Amino acid sequence: MFQLKRPTEGNQPTGFNDLINVKVILGKLLANWYLFAIGLVLAMGIAVFKVKTADKIYAVKAKMLLGDPADKNSTVAILESAGVNVTSTGVDDEIAMITSSNTIENAIMQLDFGISYYHKDKFKTSESYGNFPYTIVLDSTKRQMVGIDIAISLLSGNKYQVRIKGEQVNVMDMKDGEVADVLETVLVDDKRTVGQPYISKNLNFRVEFSRDAALYDQGEYIFKINTLESLVNKYGDKLSVKPMGKETKVIELSSSGSSISKEKKFLNEVMQAHINRDLREKLQVVDATLNHLDGQIATASDAIQQTSQDIARAGGSSDLKGLSFESRDIAMQISTLENERSNMNIRINYYQDVLNRVSNGEVNVAAPASLNVSDPILTNLLMELSQASRDLAVLRREVTPNHPQIPVLELRLDNARSAVVSSVSTSISASRGAVSDFSSRISSLQGQRAGLAGRELNTGVAESMGDINSKNYETLLELKAQLGMRMSSMQSDIRVIEWAKLEGDGPISPNPFMIYLIAIAMGLGLPLGFIVVREFMDNRVKGGSDIETSTSIPILGFIAKHDKNSNYIVDKNSRTPLAESFRAVRIKLQYLESNVEKKVIGLTSSASGEGKTFCIANLAAIYSQAGKRVLIIDVDLRRPRVGRYFDFKDERGLSNYLSEEVDNVFDLIQTTHVPNLDVLGSGPISSNPLDLLSGARMANMMQQLRKEYDHIFLDTPPLGMVSDYLILMTLTDYNIYIVRHERTSVEALNWINQLYESGKIKNLSILINDVKTLAAYGYIDKYYGYGDNDEE
Repeated sequence: MFQLKRPTEGNQPTGFNDLINVKVILGKLLANWYLFAIGLVLAMGIAVFKVKTADKIYAVKAKMLLGDPADKNSTVAILESAGVNVTSTGVDDEIAMITSSNTIENAIMQLDFGISYYHKDKFKTSESYGNFPYTIVLDSTKRQMVGIDIAISLLSGNKYQVRIKGEQVNVMDMKDGEVADVLETVLVDDKRTVGQPYISKNLNFRVEFSRDAALYDQGEYIFKINTLESLVNKYGDKLSVKPMGKETKVIELSSSGSSISKEKKFLNEVMQAHINRDLREKLQVVDATLNHLDGQIATASDAIQQTSQDIARAGGSSDLKGLSFESRDIAMQISTLENERSNMNIRINYYQDVLNRVSNGEVNVAAPASLNVSDPILTNLLMELSQASRDLAVLRREVTPNHPQIPVLELRLDNARSAVVSSVSTSISASRGAVSDFSSRISSLQGQRAGLAGRELNTGVAESMGDINSKNYETLLELKAQLGMRMSSMQSDIRVIEWAKLEGDGPISPNPFMIYLIAIAMGLGLPLGFIVVREFMDNRVKGGSDIETSTSIPILGFIAKHDKNSNYIVDKNSRTPLAESFRAVRIKLQYLESNVEKKVIGLTSSASGEGKTFCIANLAAIYSQAGKRVLIIDVDLRRPRVGRYFDFKDERGLSNYLSEEVDNVFDLIQTTHVPNLDVLGSGPISSNPLDLLSGARMANMMQQLRKEYDHIFLDTPPLGMVSDYLILMTLTDYNIYIVRHERTSVEALNWINQLYESGKIKNLSILINDVKTLAAYGYIDKYYGYGDNDEE
């Protein structure tokens, strides 16, 4: 006869445990195949629905050059050559200005995005742009409900229907763009004649229906009035701007949406808005410089007029031929000094003008180069002042007024302004000292010419001063004319390299491959996770590893799962897995510890419902079918169950004998339909079963029965419920603890394990009942191959 045997450490092949673990895991997964099937079906169904109903999202990109500092023909280079300083900005600053809400708002205001149109068909709602059954024309002087879906349907009979349903709806005054009211509930279902405007307290518009009947297919057509703020937030979140590289000023703008043309228009308008802003700022700088030149020209004109008056007072002569050589030399020196003093006065006037404008809060002040005043320190300070003002303006557009960086930039601006004021004040003081020195030297030269003819001298000096003032006047006029010409043809250095176009050949979302891949992963992953969690939370005995880690008690064998009724007893000629598993247990008991007599065998379990009585009835039947005379004693005096297996009423039995109501125990033993198998029922339920079982009468009875039967099986109460079995152990030769597969908890083994390890119970084995597959307990064989030799 062939007997299944657990491999020991000595004969266990390499990798055997890994093989068993893999088979156990695969067995559990295959046993729950229906969960994976359901998960895949549901996940793929959701994926198909997602692919069919999701809006197609397209990506649109554009490229723009922020200017080339090395280009000598650029507007910045031309202005700087004309003496106008233009503050340059970095790529990060330019990106911050492009993505600012101010730039996006300027772009949105040039677009027709105020009303959004949607087509709702069954489960899908998609935005439509440029191809819709009707167009809405709002009354910009009235109030309008914003941010809510408004359904328009064309009815028969030259009518159209307006339907609105919503809560907490904002009402905006279109004249000032402010929210005028909030409606808690809106429910509208009105009809109007085609051509008649819809006029109400909070909604006023006109519908212009298209004549293309093909546009009126099934579904619902909806429009929504957008606020400028909502559009700025929506498109600001979608807009992405990034540099194309570290060493380039080329940037890439991108956006995505369901309408390709709408996204293209948005990106193109954003680029145009940024170009317009850059041009406006350059024109402001030039305009400020022109204003300053106008002031200087007016001063030079006054000086020329004064010189003319001086010449007239000197007699009106301009002929210096009568002057002596010495007089001409002195006159030339005086002329040179006067020229230098005049230039110094121009410098003082410029410094004073800068001081006044900066003190009054201006920040875009023309650099000294515009009047050929060379002062690099002041130039740098003015550039720093302008840059600080620009940075603060950009930050204020991007963040809230309470942002912690704003005070830092405000302090930087104040420091820059103070530095300019201090530098200009110092320069004014130094220049005035120089003017005083020139005046002193001129006075000294004039004293040397005291002996010369005053008329000729005065005439020569006045004429020289007139020449100087005339030259300054002409220079200023020429510079103003040049700037005026440049201003009329000025353009931004920022230019579009590539207008917005579709990226790729189709939509970027939804991605069917990725959606189906995720669906497969979810369809398999969720059931797998459920199984793992369920197995982790389930503390029932499900495999050999559960028993091996919880107790050192040896495993006697396995009883196959059966689909018969609970009172089923195997037939002698049966070759079912159930019958063979009981025969295997009998053979193993026969050869296991052959020196131990196994005449009286007790069976117990941790709780009721684990198949203890079922195992006793069938194991006893297998022994009797092998020719042994077998007796089953139902010693569970609280819940007797043996009688139902053999179809007799348990009216008289063990309790009658132990309570001395019956003297001869053999009068209580009943025969069964199984040859050689008798049963001693429990009898009436006793109120003191523990006292009856622990008495001497019980021990004497067992001595008598041992002489009459080859094997006696005791069906005892569950060990985890009462302590009757602890008394009955003194009467047994061998003990079997029933564990039911996927029913008995691992914790239930703790008590029997303690009794076994402490030596209070000996000759003990575990019998695992109701096993679906032996692979869970380390065996790869099926329920066959036991043979049919029932001889001892």
